[in-house]
Amino acid sequence: MEIHVLASGSDGNCYVIRSGEHAIMLDQGMTYKHLVEQMNVNGIMPEEIECILVTHEHSDHIKGVGTAARKFKCPVISTRGTYDGMLHHIGKVEYTEIKRDVGFTVGDIDIQPLPTRHDAADPVCYRFSSEGRSAFIATDTGSINMEIKQAI
Repeated sequence: MEIHVLASGSDGNCYVIRSGEHAIMLDQGMTYKHLVEQMNVNGIMPEEIECILVTHEHSDHIKGVGTAARKFKCPVISTRGTYDGMLHHIGKVEYTEIKRDVGFTVGDIDIQPLPTRHDAADPVCYRFSSEGRSAFIATDTGSINMEIKQAI
């Protein structure tokens, strides 16, 4: 499993998690042009992206979600609160709802969304597991709760 940090900070956040033949984007808070440049630098092809997970609806995490989802022809996955909060910013996309604490799988990557504290509608962080490895990505986390401690 590989984690590619394409952007991190108040100007935009975007990560790609890869395992075998599968790749997931986490957040997409940059312009599409900048995203493609960063993907090229990291050797990531647009057709590899199977979905875009979203942590929360702030602009530095969702600025380019709609455009990327439509260009890559992939679904956006988030909690309902996050989706409702970003819908008017991202436009029409294929959407899959997830619930906090209910794991799911994309390809061979197991994903566990966990609640986090932040000034957003329904923010989550994610634990990714594949090929005997795991990674935990928590953005804009106000404090670490028991669920996050256990996941780490």
